[in-house]
Amino acid sequence: MATLPVFSVHAGRETDVDVDRLTRDVLGGRDLTAESRGPATTIRGPEVHLDVDRGRGGVWAGDLSRLWDPSPTKIPGVGAVAEIATEAMERVHLIPELGRQFRLTKGEVRQATTVTERAGKRSTRKGESTFGRDVVVDISDRDDIVGDSIPMFGGGGRFRATVGEGGQVVGAHGVWRDADAVDERPLLTQAQALQRAGISTRRKDVKITGSTLGYYSAPAFSGQELMFPVYAVTADVLDGDRWVPSRVRLIPATDVGEIGVPEHETPPRAEAKDFTDLRHLVVPGQVLPSTLTVSTAVLERNGVRASDLLTRGPSGNVFVKPQLDLSLYPLIWEALRPRSFGASWIGEMGGLGGSQANAQGFVDEMTAEGWSRRFNWGNEAAWKSDWLSNDDNYVDDVDIVFYTGHASPDGWMLASGGSSDWLHSSDVGPWQGSPSDHWGQENLEWAIVAACGPLEDDAINGGGSVFSRWSGAFDGLHMLLGYAAVTYDNTEEGRRFASYARSGMTLKQAWFRTAQEIQPATNGYGDPYGPDVYAGAMYLGSASGSTGGDHLWGHGSVGPDIRGTSSTYRACHWSPC
Repeated sequence: MATLPVFSVHAGRETDVDVDRLTRDVLGGRDLTAESRGPATTIRGPEVHLDVDRGRGGVWAGDLSRLWDPSPTKIPGVGAVAEIATEAMERVHLIPELGRQFRLTKGEVRQATTVTERAGKRSTRKGESTFGRDVVVDISDRDDIVGDSIPMFGGGGRFRATVGEGGQVVGAHGVWRDADAVDERPLLTQAQALQRAGISTRRKDVKITGSTLGYYSAPAFSGQELMFPVYAVTADVLDGDRWVPSRVRLIPATDVGEIGVPEHETPPRAEAKDFTDLRHLVVPGQVLPSTLTVSTAVLERNGVRASDLLTRGPSGNVFVKPQLDLSLYPLIWEALRPRSFGASWIGEMGGLGGSQANAQGFVDEMTAEGWSRRFNWGNEAAWKSDWLSNDDNYVDDVDIVFYTGHASPDGWMLASGGSSDWLHSSDVGPWQGSPSDHWGQENLEWAIVAACGPLEDDAINGGGSVFSRWSGAFDGLHMLLGYAAVTYDNTEEGRRFASYARSGMTLKQAWFRTAQEIQPATNGYGDPYGPDVYAGAMYLGSASGSTGGDHLWGHGSVGPDIRGTSSTYRACHWSPC
């Protein structure tokens, strides 16, 4: 019988990352301040940010003025990028000394891509290049397991450096926790592992297609006591009469280990509560509380511009105009909304174990921000109508919505009548304003789809034009964030994304960083679902500005609402994981 070792994970690693050299010498940081809490340290400057947790083995650093910049850049060739990135990672000790049972892959270079469409014409430009190396478990001396190494899944055991304009390093991140083998456990078959995890192989709407043996290494800034063998289980899910790939699910491959938390029963669905009376918060000459927003769509329907009622101060605070005409008060009261969010998710209904906790992490962070939760519904309660026919009362009645579950280039899974029911690109129309009553017509600025799509495009893995599928979703929507490949089921995306957005990152930066820390670089799939894994952000631009640099309300600039035919271009930016 085949066996594999289970490793005990130490707190941190033997060689610390030289964070001072990383932030100052490599990234060129200035006016930096550091704050430490136990083994965790944050360093902040005007452009450079760094987070390191020596107790958990994670480090992330970037120059946010240059990292993930969609503007044209001059990047060295692949060989030069690998050399520059390797030298930088070695200089700051990002790559650790590994024990005899581990080794590093040779590494690969992957490049960011941005496509812009103006007047129906597409232009493609390449952006920064990322060189990455991964830790694998060396099994070359074993004869009971096929192969000479086993990969790691989960986000740990990875090291990346990103090279931008002129060959300058603009970002780096990695995580490793020293580990020692403490036990040898019999390897379960795929069937035995699925049974132990409580995953049925007899469902008509989900079919298991295979698995890959690996080790679970938790993402940066997450605790881990044991590193243990897992199967990365692949499956297909039914979308009408066709099968599409599922998120990859990790399950223990021996009798040791647990990933995530079991899905728990949720209360029955109830209608969202009406907003409380907010009229007393509108005071001429006073700052509008940061937890409130004003619906420009409501104002426009009444023939009023936001600038007629409100003004923005130098610090970004919004003030009610001092000499506000009394006749305008009812209009601003009608348009007033608390900052609000919603979440929809498909978990065990679709064969996924992490979705509920993934969405809950987003809910917890946004609640901590002081925003109002309008809904958080999963499985059979995650209604398709909330996104379409009744979106004015749900998805388009919030500022930001988070979805996690199943997706493809053409849409994502929701529910109707207790069964799965996919939202497709055809449901939102072929272009902006057709129909004119979808996302952003009332309120929604940002939508996140944490699944296996829907931003696939011929510019990267394939899948046609992302603009021909999803432009119709933008009826005031600022940004659609998602992936352009098959991704892995997890419990972390929602919490991390919201946390990084709350820290002052743009929403695109928060999403790209989250994806880097959670998702693998490759997934083993072909066109259009792989093999390279990309996070994506689709947004708009007009004479009034762009929505590509939006921040969460209260944490920086936000672009204009762009509706109908007022956009002069649409863009999608993809960054490799």
